[in-house]
Amino acid sequence: MNTFKLSGDIQMQRRTALQYLPVAFAITASPGQLLDIARRAQGTVFSPQTAQEKLLVAFVDRILPATSTPSASQAGVPAFIQFALAELISPGDRDRFYTLMDQFETHCITQHGLRFDELSSSSQDAHLVVLLQQRDEFCLQLKQLTLTAYFTSQRGMTEALDYNPIPGSYNSCVHVTDETKTEASYF
Repeated sequence: MNTFKLSGDIQMQRRTALQYLPVAFAITASPGQLLDIARRAQGTVFSPQTAQEKLLVAFVDRILPATSTPSASQAGVPAFIQFALAELISPGDRDRFYTLMDQFETHCITQHGLRFDELSSSSQDAHLVVLLQQRDEFCLQLKQLTLTAYFTSQRGMTEALDYNPIPGSYNSCVHVTDETKTEASYF
């Protein structure tokens, strides 16, 4: 069994350690770096050409589909993820991410006979639910990247987030109005 010896008597299973990689990514990237990437991603036109880019758009839009708020792709999440992978992740980890992406696509083709982006929305949802319940490494990483990218984007901050509790006290039952919407003036 693959275990890691941490400090003292604490040991961690390899799979458990891998589950914390997205958290480690979020912690190692400073807010300034994330906002800089969000600014650049906002102005980028993302037209998926490759199978990986089409998978990325389909995946992020299943995690955060368009409702009364913009979908993940409308908020610039795919461009953000590509910038983040290029600038914040080591080449080895980036290669591992793309290898996992290819394995995800192969698994989808094996299970359904189609690429993920070719499946119906309900089939995509069913496929993701199963893999997320199984704690699939790629799905967990891309879900975390999607959420980080979305809520770092200007559209995610201004159109999806409603209450800014800082400065001041936190009130979880505040009535949301135009005055309580989050402002993202640094874009």
